[in-house]
Amino acid sequence: MSSSAVPELPPTVPAGQHPIETMRYVLPTPAIAELHAVVERWTDNRVPGGVIVGRPRLGKTRALKYVTGWLAQDLGAVPILQWRCREYKTPSEAVFFEDLLRASGHALVHSGKPAAKRDRLTQWLWEQAHRSGQNRLLLFADDAQRLDPRQFNWLMDVYNDLDAMGVSLITILVGQDQLVSQRSAFIEAQQYQIVGRFMVQVHHFYGVRSQEDIQVCLNGYDTATEYPAGTGWSFSRYYFPARFDTGWRLQEETNKIWDGFAHIRQEHAIPHGRDIPMQYFTRTVEYLLRRGAAIQGPDPMPESLVLQAIYNSGYVDAEMLWD
Repeated sequence: MSSSAVPELPPTVPAGQHPIETMRYVLPTPAIAELHAVVERWTDNRVPGGVIVGRPRLGKTRALKYVTGWLAQDLGAVPILQWRCREYKTPSEAVFFEDLLRASGHALVHSGKPAAKRDRLTQWLWEQAHRSGQNRLLLFADDAQRLDPRQFNWLMDVYNDLDAMGVSLITILVGQDQLVSQRSAFIEAQQYQIVGRFMVQVHHFYGVRSQEDIQVCLNGYDTATEYPAGTGWSFSRYYFPARFDTGWRLQEETNKIWDGFAHIRQEHAIPHGRDIPMQYFTRTVEYLLRRGAAIQGPDPMPESLVLQAIYNSGYVDAEMLWD
């Protein structure tokens, strides 16, 4: 950009509506790219079921949203269903099938006895697979650590009925590390019918593990984000228009942010090898974008601001819960 050029003005965004303010966006991270490749491989190989696990706040649910968008393009017409598992004091077969009917988009959720609801669900899923020209469906079950053996057996009835009708139900269980313990318990109890249908493969989802991960994520704010759509204004450009237009990029702050987390880990005896959950990483960056934009000096993100951003993200308090 020449010194005589008139700087382009940022787009007008109503107060509080930018994704950095609403916190409603997903970054393409190394962990998400790996998750996408794993799920696509499982689907191509018709693995009946797999498990994706990770501790809380790593970003599994948001990653799931991003991956399902990719899969919808990669897999064509394969129906993709998303089911948020709920925890009940006393699991009910009727409520279980109601939840699945609702998640699958059926208009008639509450009518009939449990067996009728199960049959309605099975027929509805078969129809979706038939209309799509596919003989398979992909079901993502989020917070799946909430399911108990009875619910797995009810889901197995649906799996078996669809299989008899020529449709493969591929179930991806997404949840916390307890899912691996549940899988081990099923194996020890010789509940191979559950493991063989829903827990054949295991993939461990992770957060931010290295400087390289941070650089990839920050580059996403520079190049893989845009708001409003079609304007060409990435998140980092929107908050730092003058610096951005003269060549600065948020990814240049990689070492500073990595060193900030390392400092805080050492200060609070947080294990160095533990992943940084995406929730606290993105909250840190959001704080830096909002506050750093007001700094007029040569360094928009001094060390003191980085440390303040990490503390304000809730990272330290959350990590203390794991000790």
